[in-house]
Amino acid sequence: MLGFGIHAVGADEGHTQKLIVVKYGLSQNSNGFSQKQTDNSGLKINNIIVDDLGNQLKTVPNITYTVQKIIPSGVNPILVSDYSTYTEVGAPLKIVTDQKGVASVILEDGNYILE
Repeated sequence: MLGFGIHAVGADEGHTQKLIVVKYGLSQNSNGFSQKQTDNSGLKINNIIVDDLGNQLKTVPNITYTVQKIIPSGVNPILVSDYSTYTEVGAPLKIVTDQKGVASVILEDGNYILE
């Protein structure tokens, strides 16, 4: 699950966003989310987090993600699947889920790849 929030900063610091990742794990023998109770648009998953067996999902700690800022490398739109459409900017950031399965980082406005 991903979430975004606005982070207030001083006027001279610019505008930022807070990226929040919550990692859920499926129960044993489950194959995915419950399709009838889950709105999985790729951008959000609703608050009823259950698997296809009806079990509530548990959060997972100690999962590492990489966040990389990117900018367009030309006039064409960024396609994450096509490396030639973007350039990586700066060093990648590593974030790790805590004991509640949550990882977060404050980012300046822009485009990012989350892996």
